[in-house]
Amino acid sequence: MTTPRVYRANAIVLGRTPLGETDRIVSLFTREKGKLRAVAKGARRPVSKLAGGTELFGYCRVMLSSGQNLDVLTQVESRESFPALRKSLDRIYAASYLTELTDQFTDDRHPNADLFDLLLAALYITTSGTDLAWLTALYTLQMMDCVGYAPAFDPCVRCNRHSATYPGFSPALGGVMCPACIPYGKGLMRTCDEAVRIGSASQTTQLAELARIPVTPLARRQILRLTRAFLTERLERPLRSARFLDEWLASNDTNGETS
Repeated sequence: MTTPRVYRANAIVLGRTPLGETDRIVSLFTREKGKLRAVAKGARRPVSKLAGGTELFGYCRVMLSSGQNLDVLTQVESRESFPALRKSLDRIYAASYLTELTDQFTDDRHPNADLFDLLLAALYITTSGTDLAWLTALYTLQMMDCVGYAPAFDPCVRCNRHSATYPGFSPALGGVMCPACIPYGKGLMRTCDEAVRIGSASQTTQLAELARIPVTPLARRQILRLTRAFLTERLERPLRSARFLDEWLASNDTNGETS
């Protein structure tokens, strides 16, 4: 059975690159086809019908024509442009982190509907006043679960036994460790019981609901640290957006609130 030459998909714009004087290459994460790149001809012209629908982070419905190397974007209908997101640098940096992280952990043409839905939900949440550093940590945990790299919060990652408490997390091994295994761990990060519960909940709870769960400063700090360390162990290259987001949040201390 031959693949249709023209197809439609729901898409989120991950990135854009100029091509020639008037065209643009857009990186799309689609629900139906996975990640792909397509040429948007004339998209850089002010009067182009493709310009508005291919804004970075935008959620859109697209029509594409299959090409030999790159597909061609022929129609685009904007579903959500997230105007509130674009009004503050902290939200832009957070959205950049979400999309860059998704880009790094997805392969071309491998659909992942759960991850698409998760990314779309996270983009909506960036405009809700949620603590953005906390949102990116929770998204990291859930995204890693979607792509098969979920950290283990029960049982112990070393002995595979259940424990009433897990006082340490090993970024290298990818999970928590029980008291008996703590002496054998290297580079361990301390974890309180609440942090472990939040980590476990991230694998069964919707992102919006998870972000509303009250959390103590200690557990929040531990989750932020362990997710970043766990991610660093598995990244092929550092996230550029992570550095910008960290610097911005540290210097402005907005806690994700509208500026």
